[in-house]
Formats: sequence, C-alpha cells, structure tokens
Amino acid sequence: MIALRRSLLFVLIGLPMIAANVCAAPVEGGQHKTKHSPVFTAAYGTKYQFDPRMQLYLSGIVNHWQFGIADRNPAILAMFESRNKPNNGRLLPWSGEFAGKYLTGAVEVLRLTDDRQLKAYLERFVKTLVGLQENNGYLGPWTKEHQLKNTKPGTGSERYTWDTWNHYHLMIGLTKWYELTGDEEALAAVEKIGTLVCETFYDKPNVLLDLAHVGWTRGSQEYNLTLAHSLMKLHQIVGEARYLAMSRQMIDEALLSYGNYLKLGVAGKPFHRATGFDSRRWERVHILSAMPHLYWVTGDEDYRKSYETLWWSILESNCHNTLGFTTDEVAIGDTYGRGNIETCCAVAYNAMSVDMLKLTGNSVVADVMEVMHLNALRGAQDISGKWSTYHTGTEGIRKPNTVDIGFQNRPGSEELNCCSVNTARGFGLISEWALMKDETGLILNWYGESDFKTKHKGTDVRIAQHTSYPGDGKLQINVAPAKPTEFDLRLRIPFWSKNTKIKVNSEVIPSPQAGRYLSLNRQWQQGDVVELLLDMTVGYWPGEEGRGDHASFYYGPLLLAFRPELPAEIETIGEIHPVGPSYKSGKPGAAVKFKVPGDQFKLYCDKDPDAGQIGVRIDGQFTEKIDLYRPRPEVPLCTVFDNLGPGEHDVEITVLEKSEKSNNNRVRFRIIHYDLPVFDLTNFRWAPVETKDDSALVTIECTAQNGDTVNLVDFDSAGWNDQFYVSWLPVVKEKEGTFSKDNPLRLIRTAR
Repeated sequence: MIALRRSLLFVLIGLPMIAANVCAAPVEGGQHKTKHSPVFTAAYGTKYQFDPRMQLYLSGIVNHWQFGIADRNPAILAMFESRNKPNNGRLLPWSGEFAGKYLTGAVEVLRLTDDRQLKAYLERFVKTLVGLQENNGYLGPWTKEHQLKNTKPGTGSERYTWDTWNHYHLMIGLTKWYELTGDEEALAAVEKIGTLVCETFYDKPNVLLDLAHVGWTRGSQEYNLTLAHSLMKLHQIVGEARYLAMSRQMIDEALLSYGNYLKLGVAGKPFHRATGFDSRRWERVHILSAMPHLYWVTGDEDYRKSYETLWWSILESNCHNTLGFTTDEVAIGDTYGRGNIETCCAVAYNAMSVDMLKLTGNSVVADVMEVMHLNALRGAQDISGKWSTYHTGTEGIRKPNTVDIGFQNRPGSEELNCCSVNTARGFGLISEWALMKDETGLILNWYGESDFKTKHKGTDVRIAQHTSYPGDGKLQINVAPAKPTEFDLRLRIPFWSKNTKIKVNSEVIPSPQAGRYLSLNRQWQQGDVVELLLDMTVGYWPGEEGRGDHASFYYGPLLLAFRPELPAEIETIGEIHPVGPSYKSGKPGAAVKFKVPGDQFKLYCDKDPDAGQIGVRIDGQFTEKIDLYRPRPEVPLCTVFDNLGPGEHDVEITVLEKSEKSNNNRVRFRIIHYDLPVFDLTNFRWAPVETKDDSALVTIECTAQNGDTVNLVDFDSAGWNDQFYVSWLPVVKEKEGTFSKDNPLRLIRTAR
C-alpha cells in the first residue's frame, strides 16, 4: 500500500503546479442538431463573486475538501490501479463512484470560483484517472472476469457491485470536465466507456436487468439504467447514433419491466407509485435525468410530459420542509415521514431541478432550488468545508457523514463515502442556475450580495447586487453593459412574495405577479439601477398526518427553527441506536434512560407489521406497555406522560418481546423531553430583530401562546456548532394548507 500511495502521489504532485487553460474556448453543450432546445441554458463563462458567507462556504469546500483529496485519500484513484489485486482494499459495491461524484462537484464549483489552484489540481487528477482506464474502455476497480458484470470475487451478498452505476458517475464527471476545458483526452475516455457499454448491452436491454438480483448490495438493476443519462450527454456532444439508441433502449424497453417510469409519468402518476420498493429509491432520479435530453434530441413529447409529472410529484409528496428529498432513502409518498434525509438524495433532486428549469422556464422551479439550497443543502455542509452530513434532519443535531455512515470508511479513503464526495455539488450546481440566458437576454435567479460579469451576444455585462437578502427583502441591482445594449433582463419574482415592489431608475413599475418572471426589455446602459423589494412576510406550512398540530415557519425562502434547552443526554443500554432524533432496536432488553426536568414528556412511536413492544418506567415504577404492531404502517403513535409532579424524574424505556401478531421485535421511537413553544396562529406576531448569535443569518422574534418571547433562526444556522434544533413547532388553530404549483410550500401568510 505504501508503494502504491507513492506511485499515485508522484503522478499527482509531479506535474506542474501552474494553472493553465487546457483549452482556450470551453465547450458549452451539445454541438449537434436537436428537435428542441432548452428554454434556458446556463450562462457559462460568467465570473462570480458572492456575499462573504457564501464565499466562506466556497473557499472552505475548495481548500479543505476538493483540493488535495487524493493526497488525503489515495484510494480514490488507487482502487483503479489495484483492480487486479486480491480483495482490492475490501471495496464497497459503490466505491468506484467516488472519483466521478467528486469530479462532477469539483468542476461545477470551479465554474463558480475560477480557482486556479483547484483547476491545476483537477488537471492532474483527470490525467491520472484517464491514465488508469483499460484499452477496452473499462474504468472500474474489478478484475477482467467481473467487469460490467456487477460482481466481484467473493461469496454471498458481498460479491455484488454497482459497477455500471460507478461508470455512470465517471462519465458525468469527465463530460463536465470536457465541457469546461475542452480536454479531448477526457472526452475520449468517456467515448471509450460509451462504446464498451454499447458493445456489452446494445440490443440486449434485459441483460442490464439480469446482471444480479434486486437489493442494495446486489447490483440492483435500477443503478445500471442510469447510464441512459450519461449516454445522452455524450450523444449530444459527439452525435454518435448508437449512444442515443442505447439510451432509448434503457428508457423505452428495459424500464417496461422495471419501474416503468416513462409510462408512469405520462399517465400522470407520482414517482412513489412505481412498482416495487427499490424502484422508489432516490438513485432512480438519475435514470429520469435522461428524459429531458431525449426530448430535446428526439422531440418525443412523452419524455417531456413524464419528466415534468415526476418532478412535481416528488416535490409534492416526498420533499420535507427543508426540501430535502426522500425518507430513509426512499420516496414513501409522505412529506412528514420521520427518518433519515440523505444528502445524496437532495443533491440528486437539485440536479434534476436544474434540467426541469431548462426544460420549462418556470420560475417556481428556481424558487424551489433557492429554498432547497438555503436549507437542505447548506444545512448538509459545514461552513469550514471539512465535513458534511449524511442525514440533515428537520430536527436534531447534525453529525459528519464519516460518523453516521462510518461503515463506508476504508484504509486509504477514510474521508470518503457516498455523501462526502457528493455534498459540494449542492453548491456547484448554482453555476447552472444562478444566471441563465436565452436568445433574448439574461435570466437572474440568484438573489444576494454579488457581482456577476457575463456576456450577452458578445457584449460584456456586469450585474451587481447590493443587499442583505435573504436577511431582508430589499435589493438594489446595478446593470452595467460595456456599451448601451438592448436585451431582456428577467427577474425571478418568488411565489412567496405576494406584494413585490419594483423601480427601474426610480420609475415605479406595476407590481409583478408572484411565481413568474418579470421581463424588463430595454436598452440597458451603465448607471441603470433596479430596486426590488420582496415581500418577506412570515408564512407557515401547516403540518398533517405525523405532523398534525405542528407547523413550519418561513421568512421568505428561509425555513426557521427553534433551539431548545436540552436536559442531560440520553443513556443507551444494550443494542439500541440513535437514528437522527429517534432510537431504534430489535433486541429485547435494550433500553434508554433519561431525566425529565418537568412534569411531562412525549413518545412518538412508529407503527407497522414488524413493530414490537416497549415498556415505560417512571421513577422506578412500571407505568405502561405500548404495543406498536399494526397490520399496515400508520401515522406514528404519540403517547403523552403528564402530571408527573414537580422536580426531576427518571425514565427508562425498554424493548420487550413482541406480541404474537407482530413479525418482529423492531421498535423505533422519538422522545420529546424538552420544552417547545406553542404558537396561536390566529394571533401570531413576529418581527426581524438584530441577531445576538454571530452564526445566525436572520433572527425572528415571535410571541408564544403563553406570552413568552421566542427567537427563531434560519435553519442553516440553527444546527451550527453541534446545536440541537427543531423546525416543526406545536401550534393551535392552524388552517389547512394545500399544495399547488403556485404554492408548493403550502404557505399561509401571517400578520405582522
């Protein structure tokens, strides 16, 4: 291993450190004829400068994560050099994705930062990676007899891999590098993979499905089909017909016997109604990502219709209040589900949303991406850049993914797991949607202190924003072309901003419609100023099902959260484990102990056919046995233990033997043993106040039902520095919220 590390480090470090342009003119997308064009495209080549907080995020990601990743984790590349060695470092089935996911995010972050040191490092990284590709195009970590077979040496479930899925991510990363730099060697490597895939699977769609049995450790079929997306990206660049044909076979034929997403969407049915549990996992979003490209190339309306239907259905039924996607990695059709909200899932849906915006030009899609970025994605990334999360819950304490999914750690890749290599892409994708363009002009989606330098039809244009947004809704936008130039500048008017005010060069413009783009078509010249005042009125999303009698509050695009004072830590006994804010076990006798500082606490318990029983002792006395079995999964059971009396109380919750009806001893419960404010929504009063917390982006002061003054802070800041937070808060007299394409957060406005 020592010799191996030295050989790879020599390749990475031995090349010149001076950053140079690989290609004078970056490639900006497909070069071949298509039936349709995207409504909007990214304004590639823009130079970005953001507000200090955003710059801290980006510099942390670049300097403490992306730069030097292979020096700290040599196995990210060494696994490809060691493909013919026994066991090859006991790799995970998906270890081969790490290089591709990392490269994809790093290229997108490079578009934002134009960091010369990162660019030079990526040049060396790509050169080393491409040099490890076999002549037949294979670029994975497995021996010849197992290449693209989704198997590896071994027995049982451990012998299955995600080899085809890993090649998908490598194709995407190398394609993005080529599009940015014009590096022909990178494109050639992608073409070699594409050729190998076609030679292996073309006219044999079922081979992809029959590689191995369904199961997350068994080469699942759905992972294989993601190649449809990367092949379409490649086809749009080189025009090779077989890449298009292979992609269509995957979507049109193979999917008929697995997931059937194309017909599902065309029929207007939601994503979570796909047949089979595995067909609803988050990775399937990458299969769907082929559809917009197939529509643009072929003109087949079914691809467009299906993609739009499935995107909206995910937003409505499977995105949490942060707009994080999935519960325990699956689309369960319940936005209130209590389970892990994986970072990879949010990043995948964010990428899907970029193509949705390009496909439709719908400003609400951009609104959704802003909410997702400011809450789910920033919440997943520590501002230092050194670590990110696996699970970013709607409540709880954020932990590094190297802790939560530490089972993925391997010698030589101690920092690497599925989420750590992927989180930065949540920031890099901003380069795809912050500023966009079409034939008539520019589309400004990003709001915040910033300075963008771009071009419109060859003319330099500078768009500088002076604002504290999203701390408040007042923005001054300076538009300065190098010479007087006529173009259409479209401004995003968020769906939540019901009373927007705008002036251009002090001239009042009629109030624009929320949830639409405002078109300002004029001859722009230096000194032009747009004044935009967004309506930041606090709105609330009234909870349902498992979140009944609770609400989430939003200040503009910012989800708000409360940081309660916590009593002493919960002690675990035996085989019982924390999962986010909950505890789970299947072992009778396992228990938790904790102290209640007041006279009540609550238990929220999952109910399903595999649920067991728990027993509750308070101050040494057996109080209650709770049977969690139900024939079908139901809304979590809430049990309130009150009137405990003054003082501190000792509580123990123990896993008992299951009842005769249940299939298992499994239990999962959440303990609420801290005080939360209750808000009366008929008399809710709020106001922004000067924050006393240096980390908080915004602090909103409100009045609880009992008259107490309560401070809520933005969701991102709420979890900084290991702080516990809650974003679903108890309320009374709430109204019913309804999802719509004009109000996807179901917001009901409050009084000031």
